[in-house]
Order: sequence, then structure tokens, then C-alpha cells
Amino acid sequence: MTPPPDGAGNSAFELRTATTSRVDEVGPDTPIPAQEAADLFAMLDKAVRAQRLYQPNNPVYRSFIAATESAFAKLWDRLPSLTVGIEENSFRWFNRSFPAGEGRESMPFLFYKDGIRFITFLPGFEDEIERFLDVVNRARSQDQRTDDDMVTLLWQQEFASFQYSYVDALAEGLQVPRPTTPKLVGLELTLVRDDAAGELKGEPQPPAVEAGKPTVAGLINRDDFEETLYFLDSTELEHLREEVEREWNRDVKMDVLNGLFDRLEDTVPEWRTEILQILRQMLPVYMGAGDLRSATLILVELNVILERAELSDDDRAAAQELFRELSEPTVLTQLMRSLEDGSIDPSGTELGVFLKHLGPSAMPVLLAAIERTEVTALQERLRTAIEGLANANRDRVVALLSEKDPQVLRGAARLAGQLTITQAAPSLAQLLQHSDAIVRRIVVESLIRIRTALALDAIQQALGDADRDVRVAAARGLATLRYAPARGRIEEFLDSRIVRDADLTEKLAFFEAYGAVATADSVALLDRMLNGRKLFGKESPEMRACAAMALGRVGSPAARAALQRSSGESNPIVRNAVMKALRQDSA
Repeated sequence: MTPPPDGAGNSAFELRTATTSRVDEVGPDTPIPAQEAADLFAMLDKAVRAQRLYQPNNPVYRSFIAATESAFAKLWDRLPSLTVGIEENSFRWFNRSFPAGEGRESMPFLFYKDGIRFITFLPGFEDEIERFLDVVNRARSQDQRTDDDMVTLLWQQEFASFQYSYVDALAEGLQVPRPTTPKLVGLELTLVRDDAAGELKGEPQPPAVEAGKPTVAGLINRDDFEETLYFLDSTELEHLREEVEREWNRDVKMDVLNGLFDRLEDTVPEWRTEILQILRQMLPVYMGAGDLRSATLILVELNVILERAELSDDDRAAAQELFRELSEPTVLTQLMRSLEDGSIDPSGTELGVFLKHLGPSAMPVLLAAIERTEVTALQERLRTAIEGLANANRDRVVALLSEKDPQVLRGAARLAGQLTITQAAPSLAQLLQHSDAIVRRIVVESLIRIRTALALDAIQQALGDADRDVRVAAARGLATLRYAPARGRIEEFLDSRIVRDADLTEKLAFFEAYGAVATADSVALLDRMLNGRKLFGKESPEMRACAAMALGRVGSPAARAALQRSSGESNPIVRNAVMKALRQDSA
């Protein structure tokens, strides 16, 4: 058994004394009702079993944890602490037994078999309950071949609100010898007083004094004890202090990892296999604890060893499997949660190194995190990482366009446009029928970047989308590309209900797109809208202003002439649009 530090537990004698004073001598009344104490222990046992059955984020498990935390938090209003004796099959409190589980699976038995005979819960334990449950379940599943037991596991956790006393199971029941006072009968004691050097009247003198020899006090000099032959000088003391401080602050975890990698480079196959298994177990532990520095060190060192081609085929496969497991959604989801709640700094260099080692299977989780997170630094870091990963796995990006999760679709569609993946155009065109308007808008923006014939035809279809933002994005994209074949399609919408009922921004987007691909016949249409008259008068001021802006975009002499005919317009909206269009034409 791994021994705990001094003070972690009591001896067998101390334990019996504490048990007698705290349990056997108490009165019949208890600080809280016995049934409440029984319910508390039963609730704690249920929480232990719930942790074995459910994932940490499962609502059922969270409800057990919340109930247990609430029960302990309410307890401190009436008790300063809760001290419980441990029997083989039950807890012992105020001469009452409280079972918690059955047989060898019960929680009291787990403590009892490893020598723990006394536990104390203190205020604040409700904040350490999940760590406590983890220790109990680890002790239950501990392999018999290991040296770790419940005492060791509790010692490693360093609980602040949970104390325990234990005995060595082998020494339990042995009589502890007690110190006795030595008998002084028959010993002759000679006391030398301060005036021993003089004559003592009527009293026998010690031999040294009678012979006139110096006393013991005269033979001892205080200066003899100030320095010894091996006393350290100030320089040596300072060096010793620095070494102690360096050792105290030494990162033991890093030293252990470096030692493992040093042994991994040796030529002993059994060592390599065992070390790879250890690293495979440690990596998710570091990830779950938010220790990205240690996890990154493992990845970097393993990658170097793989590049040297020094491993056997089996060991190489095991190392590569470790990298594959790193990209599993369960591992990455926990990492993203730690990044979002601030447990891990998203701007740290370790995160960038870590993300470089991810595989294609990590892309869905990263894409969803980019769309979901509101942490700007994390979003930028993830976008940089996902772009490099997607560029090396373009086929995977195309495959992600068939995902059902809208957040993944948004990220994949945006990536396809950023990387100009032309083979993604058919899948993007199909996504214009998706129910999520944000997905459709991002698809239009990506199709504008891809610019293939199929992409441009799909953009024209998006002009009639049910969502206003999608229509505006499609119109602006066609205006930017000056795609002449789209002229007829845009012209259909200028006189449609969609444009006439739209706001000014959308109207302007359609008219500017039309002006970008206009011909001489197009100028005539815009001139009629700006200067012509209808049965009940002219067009609305907004439609005329948009027509003026479109003519300014055309920039031909005929378009300028049409604008000048309206330069004296009395309506301020139309007049300002005409003057702006004329300035644009002059530029």
C-alpha cells in the first residue's frame, strides 16, 4: 500500500480512543433526526451508483449530484461537521448503524477493507462531492494487482473538506506498548551546585572539587560550539537554498513524461508497448483536467518518434490510434467546453500546437464550435486550425455538406467557399433548398467565390428565395461578378412584387445588380422607371431613386443623359440619388 503523508491518519490506539469518545459515549439524542441521517447516507450511495451508470452531462446524473449537494449544504446550518465511524457493512453514527449498499459492493465496505475506520465531512464538502464519487468508484474498480488502495486515492486528491482516519489492517488488534517511568531506586545521585568550586560546609565534596581540579562547567567553552569543521559558509548556504527551491518548484509531471519518452526511444519492445499504453490512458485524463500543456507535449514527442520510423509496426499502429482517438467527438467536446468556460486559455500557444495534430474526424466538432462560440479569440484560433485541416482533406469538406446539423452545414459551406472547392458546387446548390435561412445565405456567399457555371446558375435561383438576406446576398454577388447571363433573370424581378414590396436596401441591391450587367436596352428600361409616367403618375420615389443609382452604375452616355433629365427633380430622395449617380459617373 502506498503510504500517505504524516498526519493523514491515526494509529490503531488513537482510533479506538476517538471512536470510543465520539460514538460510544454520546447520549441517545442526535443533533439531527436519525431518519435524516439515513436519507443522507442513502442519497450519497445513490450518487455513487449514478456516476457509474451515466455520463457526466446526463440530466439524471446531474439531478443526483444537485440533490446530494443540497442535502450537505443544508446540514451545516445545524452541524459544524459530521463524523462517522466505519463498520464492515454500514456507517456508525451515535450508536446507530446506517447501511449504504449491500455486501462487498457497499460503500462502507470499500472504506473498511482498506483500513479506514473513521471519516469526517466538513462544510464545503458539497463542492468536492464529484471528486469524492470518482475516488469511490475508482477504488471499486481497482485492479487487485495494483498497489493503490482507498487511502492512497484519497491522499492524492488532497480534499479540503473531507478527513479520514485509518489503521494498518495487519496491525489492527495488536497491543501498543506504552511508555513507563524508569525506576530510580538504588541509584546514587550527586548534585553539583553553582558554588561547587568553593568549600561546602558540613557536606561531602565531589572528588573533582576535593582535589582542586576544574569543574565540568570550567571545561566547556561556548565558543567551541559556534562553528564546526564542516560548517557551511554563506556562498554554500545560498547555493543549497537555491537547489532546495529549484527542487521544490520542479515540474514533476513534465519530468515523468520526459522520462517515459526517453525510455520509449530505447530498443526494448516490452517497454515501448507498455509506455504507449500508459500514454494512451494519460492523454484523455489531461484533456479532461484542462492540462493542455501536458497533452500537447505527448503529441509533439510522439509525432517526432513516428517521423523517425523507429517503432515496430504494432507500436506504430498503437501510436497512430492514439492520434485518431484524439479527434473523437467525445474528447473534443470536453476540450471545447473547457475553452468556452475559460478553464483553458484559447490564445495560448499550446492550443495551436494541439489543433495541428487533429485528424479529419475532428472537423464536425470544430465547425460546430466555431458557429456556436461567442469567444472571439477561440473562434479565430479554431478557424485557422480548421482551414489548414480542411485544405488537406477537401473531400471530407464536401462530405460534410450532407450533415444534418445546421451548425456543421454552415461551417462546411463557408469552408467550401473560402478554399474555392469547385467539386462542392453541386452539393452547395442542393443546400439552397435547406430550411435554415442562414445555411442558404452562406451557401450563396460560397457559390459567389467558387464562380463555376453551375454556381452562377444556382445564384440566379436564389434571387427568388423566401428569405430577404439570401436574396440580397445573391443580388450583390451577381453585381460583383457582372454576370451578363443573369440580366434577364434580374429584369424579371425589377417589376415583381418581391422588389416593389422590399425595403430600400433590397431594392437597391437588385437595381445595382441590373446596372452592372446592363445593355442599351437596359438603359431604356431604367430611363422609363426614372423619368417616364404611368397611368396614375410616376413610379414611387424609392423605385426612381434605385433606377437612378443603376444608371450611374451603367456609366454610358445614354445613362448620363437620362440622369440629367431628372437633375431638377423636386423630390429630395430622387434628386439626391440622381446627383450621387452623376458624381459616380464622372468618377
